[in-house]
Amino acid sequence: MDYSWWVFLHILGAFAFAFGHGASGLAAFRIRATRDPAQVRMLLDLSSMALGVTYVGLLLLLIGGIAAGLAGDHFSSGWIWAALAILLLITVAMYAMATPFYGQMRIAAGARPKNPKIDPN
Repeated sequence: MDYSWWVFLHILGAFAFAFGHGASGLAAFRIRATRDPAQVRMLLDLSSMALGVTYVGLLLLLIGGIAAGLAGDHFSSGWIWAALAILLLITVAMYAMATPFYGQMRIAAGARPKNPKIDPN
């Protein structure tokens, strides 16, 4: 594929990532004001579905960005390595913080946690 198509895929992935992450974030903010456990479970499920779009977008963003970086010979520059490192650090940190928190929230709302490693006791 041509360089411009890889860049297009990268930008498409960024939009999908932002769309999915935004929907998940909106659900998280709505949970704060919700007291009904059934609604909390519904919002948590909505957030989980939106995260599927987020991860697909992240994958497209990475594939398109890395391929465009290779096609454009950008890996000799430090900025692309810094961008990848920052993306990796933020992704790992957010996953590490959010997964236990929302697992405990699922338990508190009476739903099963998505991560079986979270102890309900």
